[in-house]
Parts: sequence; structure tokens; C-alpha cells
Amino acid sequence: MKNFLIALIIVTTPVIATAQVKKEEKHMVVFQMSSADTEEQKGLIRNLSHLLEGWGDSFEAEVVAHGPGISFVTNESVVANEVKGLAAKGIKFVACENTMKQKHIRHSDLLEGVTTVPMGLAEIVLKQEQRWSYIKGNF
Repeated sequence: MKNFLIALIIVTTPVIATAQVKKEEKHMVVFQMSSADTEEQKGLIRNLSHLLEGWGDSFEAEVVAHGPGISFVTNESVVANEVKGLAAKGIKFVACENTMKQKHIRHSDLLEGVTTVPMGLAEIVLKQEQRWSYIKGNF
């Protein structure tokens, strides 16, 4: 019996260790979009798509649009269809209410599914304080 228990421990230990290594952690990334440059906005769409494709369910992202980058999440956005498609896959898009006030943008001017936050920069800071990784979207 003693030999059986020792053999059982030896056989199952690598399985337990492998299971712990393979446990996937959630990758949480907040992106800042503060540019009206359409090529930069398209670049962010490509990068979001690649990360979502590569990480799938272990990837959570929020894009904070503010300043000139607010155009990224409005009905006139050149990437409107792509934003809607990524939102349908779980990517969260938020618009800065301060920027909306400054630029006279109404909630009805935002793409469907886009939510708002009082201050875009504060949202980014809060996410970083919650251990989210930060990437500036206009790179």
C-alpha cells in the first residue's frame, strides 16, 4: 500500500504542476484614444483585433476616447463598423463626458454600445490603480 501511494504521488505531481502553469490569467488593458488621426484609429482597431484573436476570453479591454480622439466613438467615425464589431465581442468603449460637453456632442451622437465616463483621464488612472495595463492608442 505504501509503495502504491508513493507511485500515485509521483505520477500525479507533474499533472498538478502542469495544471497550475496552464492556468490563464486575465489580461486587462486600458487604451487611450486621444487622436483624430484616422490611420491611428485604424491601427488601434487592428491591434485590438489581434489581441482578441490571440487571447480570446482571457483578454479584457477598455478604450477611453477623449479630446480629439472622441471622433473614434461617434456616429461619423471612419471605424464605426469595426468599433461595433469589437464591442459585440466584449471590448468596452467609453467616451469622456468633459470632452462631449466641450465639443457639444450628445449621447445620441455616440455609436451604439458606447458608454460614458465623467473624466477620460481619470478613468485611465482608475484602471491603472486596479492593475490594468495601459497603452496609448495613437502610436
